[in-house]
Amino acid sequence: MALQYQLDDRYEDQYWSIMSQLRLGATPETVLLGQKFYQSHNWHKRLLAVNIFNQLFTKDETGKSIHYAVEESQAILCEALNETNIEIIGSAICGLGHRPTPRALPHLIYFANHEDASIRYHLACALGSYDDNIAIDTLVKLATDEDDDVRNWATFELGSIHTDIDNPTIREVLWHNVFDENHDVSGEALRGLAERKDLRIIEVLKERLTPDCWVYEFEAAELMADPSLYPYLESIQKSIEHEDCDSFWISCLLSAMEACKPKG
Repeated sequence: MALQYQLDDRYEDQYWSIMSQLRLGATPETVLLGQKFYQSHNWHKRLLAVNIFNQLFTKDETGKSIHYAVEESQAILCEALNETNIEIIGSAICGLGHRPTPRALPHLIYFANHEDASIRYHLACALGSYDDNIAIDTLVKLATDEDDDVRNWATFELGSIHTDIDNPTIREVLWHNVFDENHDVSGEALRGLAERKDLRIIEVLKERLTPDCWVYEFEAAELMADPSLYPYLESIQKSIEHEDCDSFWISCLLSAMEACKPKG
């Protein structure tokens, strides 16, 4: 049934519903089924197998979900990187983000130059699970990709996932992306520099903390916790007193105000 749904876009929701059931209630039979499908000459069946092995879970004795058949999954996913079908490769890269293994990394980074933006996007997502120097260097490269989604996700991974890694190269690509025309890329870069307490963004925040700013600016202000930003945040609060604003946006504003509020 899952294979039939996979072949017809009209049934995408049903397909992923079945896939979720297969993944979350994995058994030895699930693994055998996936391995059998992956040996097929039909690429649709191989894609189904790779999608299954992306995220297999089972329940422990307490009912908690735990990873299942990790080594078997990694074996199929690594092999699938050698496929020629874009959908299979993309799914395999995605899966190796959920089931990371060092042996996949040399092959993964090869896709940083792939002509298909969706492949580079999946790679940017997956590299959040790898902290080797070569993975970080690849994310730096992808953070300047021509595709907005690739650039955005790579910037997010560098800025907010790999926060324990801080060096001039990362800071400079984040600083460059602060001025990106795409507001998500710019916002992720701003937040990434705030995570690293980079004082250069204080003046940027003073310019951008306006009633029509994004949540990114509030998050960065909260992380910086700089009292000089408080008047700008307070001004925003006063300007929207009688407006119907998004509750999450408001909560982020208030959190930033609390962090930046002058002491004493």
